[in-house]
Amino acid sequence: MVKYFIIVLSAIVTVGMTASTALSFGENVLAATGQYTFFIKPDPCAPVTYYQKMVPCVAREVVPVPRRVSQTYPVPVPVIRGMRTRITQTPVGCACGQDHCIECFPKPSTTMMTKDMVMPRMVPVRVPGVEFVPKEVTRRVMLPQWFEVVEEQLPPREVRKIR
Repeated sequence: MVKYFIIVLSAIVTVGMTASTALSFGENVLAATGQYTFFIKPDPCAPVTYYQKMVPCVAREVVPVPRRVSQTYPVPVPVIRGMRTRITQTPVGCACGQDHCIECFPKPSTTMMTKDMVMPRMVPVRVPGVEFVPKEVTRRVMLPQWFEVVEEQLPPREVRKIR
């Protein structure tokens, strides 16, 4: 059974290969030059021939390009600053031991001084980073292009008079 299947399959492949309408010829010569990739003549008697030739093309692509960027963020930094401070002393109530025989005259006082204090100061800090920007790039590529060649018989030239 397997033997008959192999015989029938090989017969189908052989008939399919010989029944092709396109005749391929000259591929080895044209491929050696690198100019043509395929050369066919659909009908041996037809004046039309088709061939593939490599033509230059420009391919455009968009690629991501890394670009350095830096964001600036405010960061609090502790700073010691001398702050001007006013100290005010105001008497409250009566002095201890004061009675109708002892009279006190307390007076309010104000003193200016500088006091060291820790205060936040906002400092801009740059944080480096990478951002991807799309960029269009072009490159040259060679692609196959089909050409149709029509053979047209021209009438012979007229013979000129010889002087």
